[in-house]
Amino acid sequence: MQVKRHHHCPLCGGPNSCALAQTGDMAASCWCREIKFAPATLARIATELQEQACICPRCATSMNETSADTGNTPTALGDKA
Repeated sequence: MQVKRHHHCPLCGGPNSCALAQTGDMAASCWCREIKFAPATLARIATELQEQACICPRCATSMNETSADTGNTPTALGDKA
């Protein structure tokens, strides 16, 4: 399965370092599959970019730390429940 190539974080506009976006291959190994994303973080992504663009490591880390303080349960990006 091919993915759309969005190389920029939908939250800050910086490079997202996403191997899936770089290769276009959903089977590629990527940092974004190794961490959990808080629902509040994912909710900040514009509707048209949800499930289309990966958050960068910096935004993911800072947002998840904030969410951990509020007790939100993280959800994996790119993986369906």
